[in-house]
Parts: sequence; structure tokens; C-alpha cells
Amino acid sequence: MESIQEGLGMASTLELYGYAWFLDKLDWMAMTFKPPYWVHMVFNTSTLQMAYHPQYW
Repeated sequence: MESIQEGLGMASTLELYGYAWFLDKLDWMAMTFKPPYWVHMVFNTSTLQMAYHPQYW
């Protein structure tokens, strides 16, 4: 199975701008990740997954 690992870009934006900004991966109004990022999200525990799914599905 292929694994995709990405960060939110804070290290690169801190180095570039002197401030740690998130890359444009979040939908701040819905408080979710934007497509295509949300389809690749993996939860570390079933507790997190159970809390997330009722909120957004």
C-alpha cells in the first residue's frame, strides 16, 4: 500500500517568511481539510475516527 506523508508547511513557511503559516490545505469555515487532502487522512486511533465521522459525514 502506498503511503503519502505531508505536513502543514509550517517549517517551510517559517524558513521562507519568518512566520509559521499553514499551507492552503484547510477549509477554515468547515474546519476540515480541503480536497484532495481529506481523502488521504488516516486516524491514529478508532476513538478519533469515531469522534470525527459523526461530525463530518
